[in-house]
Amino acid sequence: MSSRIKTRVFFLLVLVLLGLQSGAIRVSPAHGANLPLLQVWSPDTHSTNITSTSSQFQPGGKFTVDVNITNAGPVSGFDITLHYAMSNFFAPPILASDNSLSLAGGLFDPSGSCNVQVALQEQLGFPLYRVRYAAVYLGVCSAAAAHEGTGLLFSVQFDVVGANTTSIDILRTGPTPFAKQLLMTSGPPDFHPIDFEVTDMIFSNVAGTLPVSQFTYSPAFPFLADNVTLDATGSYYPGQESQPDRGIKRIIWSFNDASPNVEGNFTTAGIINHRFLLSATQFASGFCAVRLVVFGSDDRLPMRMEQIVYVSPVRVYDAGVSINISRVSVLNGQTTSASVTIGNLGNVNVEASLNVSIDNSAALVGHQSSILLSVSQRKVFNYTVVAQDLSIGIHNITAIVSLGNSSTTVQDANPADNVAIAQFFVTTGIHPTAEFVISPASPVVGEQVKFDASASTDPDGHIAAWYWDFGDVYPWGGVLVYHQFSTPGTYNVTLQVQGQSGLSGFRSQLLTVRPIHDVKIVSVDGDRHNITVSGLVNIRIGLANNGNSSETFDLTVYYGAHVAGTRSAIVLPPGPDTQYYTIQWNTTGVTPGTYTLSAKVVLPDDYYQDNNNLSGKAVTVLPSLQVSQTSTSEKSFIQNYGLIIAASAIAAVALLVLVAAVRRRSLRKSLEAA
Repeated sequence: MSSRIKTRVFFLLVLVLLGLQSGAIRVSPAHGANLPLLQVWSPDTHSTNITSTSSQFQPGGKFTVDVNITNAGPVSGFDITLHYAMSNFFAPPILASDNSLSLAGGLFDPSGSCNVQVALQEQLGFPLYRVRYAAVYLGVCSAAAAHEGTGLLFSVQFDVVGANTTSIDILRTGPTPFAKQLLMTSGPPDFHPIDFEVTDMIFSNVAGTLPVSQFTYSPAFPFLADNVTLDATGSYYPGQESQPDRGIKRIIWSFNDASPNVEGNFTTAGIINHRFLLSATQFASGFCAVRLVVFGSDDRLPMRMEQIVYVSPVRVYDAGVSINISRVSVLNGQTTSASVTIGNLGNVNVEASLNVSIDNSAALVGHQSSILLSVSQRKVFNYTVVAQDLSIGIHNITAIVSLGNSSTTVQDANPADNVAIAQFFVTTGIHPTAEFVISPASPVVGEQVKFDASASTDPDGHIAAWYWDFGDVYPWGGVLVYHQFSTPGTYNVTLQVQGQSGLSGFRSQLLTVRPIHDVKIVSVDGDRHNITVSGLVNIRIGLANNGNSSETFDLTVYYGAHVAGTRSAIVLPPGPDTQYYTIQWNTTGVTPGTYTLSAKVVLPDDYYQDNNNLSGKAVTVLPSLQVSQTSTSEKSFIQNYGLIIAASAIAAVALLVLVAAVRRRSLRKSLEAA
């Protein structure tokens, strides 16, 4: 399988398993930010470099290199390529051992507690001299080391095959041409690429001093087809800086594009111009790796420096402006300070002008022309704004930045950020007046209370904001609000109004919230529904206190419109349970008839008066005579019924005696015949 096909397979695996979106690009932090560390490490020398002439590092020896991360946070996968040839002009003194890539003992060890998928594993010798390893977690790995993002990623064993100097570097570009390498992705939920501070390795097994390789390039922000000047004259061999060639005898430039390498000496290759190419006839843009390798007098002791040059595909002209003012509320005649910042947000050095005015008037607060801004540069201009002869109300300070000068005009790529506006208020200095009305004026617990602040006024115009404090930790906003209080008591209700100028006014009122008095009659019933005159009926009344305080009240029971009985000073605590009380009704002197029982609670402060009365079942009061006649009839019936039963019993006994006599006679005849 080709390297390009393997790359596509890996990224498809990452996209599926990690949920990365192709359109989601994470911008790298600025250089110098506190980034996690990705480094090539030697467990043999406990260093990021191996510069030793010991036997282990001479031809025939072997050594191991680890790739470690530190403080990366939750991780989910990596794709890292090591390049161990300093230049393709000469072979490295080391080769990756066959089948020497290993995840053992690391964060992605398949034998550990997490499910690991090896997405790619390859070793490429001459002429690429690269090893590449890629692995991901299948699902979420809950191991502490994976969550912290500190530990070993993988290790490689190398065979020493010569005596020379080389580097073992983590590639920052590729495998897609002119693209940054996706080194590692974070854990859930966003799975974003992780930016690292990378530390590479130098391997040298020969004695001697290494030269210093360094170069600069200009312009700092090149564009497609630009000629980029690469300057290596800052390189030197220690102790020979004063020589014309600074001790540098040989220079090799490589560009990781379609261009051939450039080789020469300090004079012929110390400063070169280069255009980045995608092909022999097509210019390239994107991230381009430029490598400089320099030699002193010993060809076995080279040193390299690599920088990533970003070539922009287009020129972007974009100037932006922002404004801040020191005071947002001033009296007429007072001043406020305006701080205006303009910046170059594009990738081309630009010339700009700036106008600052009040309410877009012809009279400018300030004007600046011929402002030169390099890429990413910002400049600040401060102005004093006098609120002279301005009306009471809101006024705008407007800052406008324009590209070009009096003779040329440049089209800004983003006109929306060419204008910035800050507002200030010219005020009378008089605070607004807060007023509000409460309805009802004496509410009970749970009742909807209306607070109306529409009578508040502001001499500078109108009220801009209302803030309520009801004294029960429920702040609110608005000119008209409704609120319920959950407990009885006296509350200090405070209204703060804010005018257009930012000045505030306050008003407080005390509001007494009454407890709810609510005793409800649940049931009324007697223990007898037919009773003779002069009899007794026990009337049972069920009561419930649905309020939130204990109540003392009187209870009266009625038969029809007449009082059957009264119970005074009943004490009933609040609660959902029904309590039962009994009042005895003596029917002596009551006119016979049918009467409906009812009950009434007398509680003047009861909030729900409609449940203080309740009608129950009916009771019939019978006259005494009707009861006596009925009793005589009942006795006569019982007596007659008893006589009938007795006669029936005698007849049954006589029948049994007759049957027995017949059987004896029949038995006797049978015996005589025998």
